[in-house]
Amino acid sequence: MGVVALEKGVFYLFKRLHIHFRISVAILFLLYPFLLLVINFPKFESLRRDMTAEYMAQDILNTPGSHSLLLLSEDTRLFNSQYLYYQNPEQYPLVIVHFGLLPFSWYREWFARNHPDIVIPPTDTKEQIFSPFIHANASAFTIYADSPYGTSDEYLWVPMGLLFRLEKSTSTLEKDAYIEENERLFEKYHDPLAGALGVYKHVMLADVLRVYGNGNRDVGKAYMKLGEYELAKKRFAESVRIQSDAVENYIELATSQIMLGQCEEAEKLFDTTPNPLSGDQRDGCTGCISGPEMYHRHGAGSLLSPALSEIDRRYTRDTRMRVI
Repeated sequence: MGVVALEKGVFYLFKRLHIHFRISVAILFLLYPFLLLVINFPKFESLRRDMTAEYMAQDILNTPGSHSLLLLSEDTRLFNSQYLYYQNPEQYPLVIVHFGLLPFSWYREWFARNHPDIVIPPTDTKEQIFSPFIHANASAFTIYADSPYGTSDEYLWVPMGLLFRLEKSTSTLEKDAYIEENERLFEKYHDPLAGALGVYKHVMLADVLRVYGNGNRDVGKAYMKLGEYELAKKRFAESVRIQSDAVENYIELATSQIMLGQCEEAEKLFDTTPNPLSGDQRDGCTGCISGPEMYHRHGAGSLLSPALSEIDRRYTRDTRMRVI
């Protein structure tokens, strides 16, 4: 009854309005849908032949070398990579492991039939499958993953492009070779903003930006630990360009600027963050000095303030590196 009464009331008021005003209102209501079409058409038109998700999967699948295991469990990387991989598995000299399904016996049985050369420890619990699987296959395969999964102290994870690569704790990585390999990967990666995401941040597709942003940031952190602050700054700047809504990218970029003695640039950067930092959080810039001993003594983030240290701990993964 209330809706009917409201409808009649609006109709009564509309009838009492001047004829010219009524015509104007009617035209406005007719034009409004066309206006929405004009505004939103470019956003959806850009999706028609967009290849952003496929390009990301290509970049992920082209990161490992031959005879590699690729451990994936995070949805965006996993689903897109599997979609591309199983269209033409011969094109990629690796094996994708759906790491989240390993605890399930049906998946292990299917995997064993299709990949008999890969060792799968017999267990039904997540806590007892991940680390043993990695250890059982680390000597026969080069293992890459979308996240640094738990291992013993015998192994560690090193950021490599959009992924992490497993290394023995006792092994050494030649610094220049490591940097060259990462820079080569990022050079051949696709730009996620070159397609539809450069026009509009579509909700589902936009998570691709997180993958590229995190990849640049993780490698940037590794560069910081190597004392390569200029290269780290380049990676952090790229993560800000790609993932401009993630405040941690700005924090890492500012940290690299501080290490290069570019305190004014770091201070200005804080004003451009999605969530501007308070005065207390900027105190680290006051006594800004340059020197690798600061980074290795305090770690990224704590250069700025204790408040930022928690953010850094949240996003810093086990990326310990032994370099010659």
